[in-house]
Amino acid sequence: MNNRLFFAIFILLSFINSSTSFGSDTLRRKKPSVILVQLRSEHNRIEALTKRRMFKEVEEVKKDAREVVSRMILDFRVHFNYCPVYYYVDTNIELIRKKQYDGILLNEDLTPAKNALINRAGNDYYIVYFGYAAAPTEKIRVETENIPDPTLYNTNYGDPYGRSLVINNDTMKQIGYVYTIGPNLRILRKKRKTLFYNSKHFDIEYYPLAELLDIQLKENKGQIIKKGRASN
Repeated sequence: MNNRLFFAIFILLSFINSSTSFGSDTLRRKKPSVILVQLRSEHNRIEALTKRRMFKEVEEVKKDAREVVSRMILDFRVHFNYCPVYYYVDTNIELIRKKQYDGILLNEDLTPAKNALINRAGNDYYIVYFGYAAAPTEKIRVETENIPDPTLYNTNYGDPYGRSLVINNDTMKQIGYVYTIGPNLRILRKKRKTLFYNSKHFDIEYYPLAELLDIQLKENKGQIIKKGRASN
């Protein structure tokens, strides 16, 4: 195990013992058998601060990273049950691209996932991370019928605003995203405040969006498909 991987996992393991839109610019594909969720280690930020001997800030970023990881895992544990979920540290993104999963995929307690239900040669899974989504080639309409709480998940049109729950295929090509803005963000914060996180001094945050991804997959039988053009 290289030093970077060891360092990233050490940070993560040390903690564990709204208006919303859904966009897509892809056609129908196989439904996912599993979801791989990327966990941010903030390794680059920590490394830069360490080089500048800003050790107080280093400890704060480590805490921020642990808090975000904790909330993201809890969000998926409580609000996502469409299919099994595995996690991986962002420093291992290239191994994920190469489909080298051994010792890389993690359970929700951040222990290595043995006998993970994923086919190395297959493409029937999605890779999800919390970050900035690219604008789609078309604006996509999201139907909100049968959504349990429309005050949390109202339809909105437009390009992704701020950080999103970005959905990618097995080659890390973006195929969709979920994001939260507007007055309903305040409603969501009140109802799920323990799952939100905002760093006091750094651009590190997390919004709970796992449920909307779960709803979309169930309503569309596992597909992320075009729902029609949005009006301007």
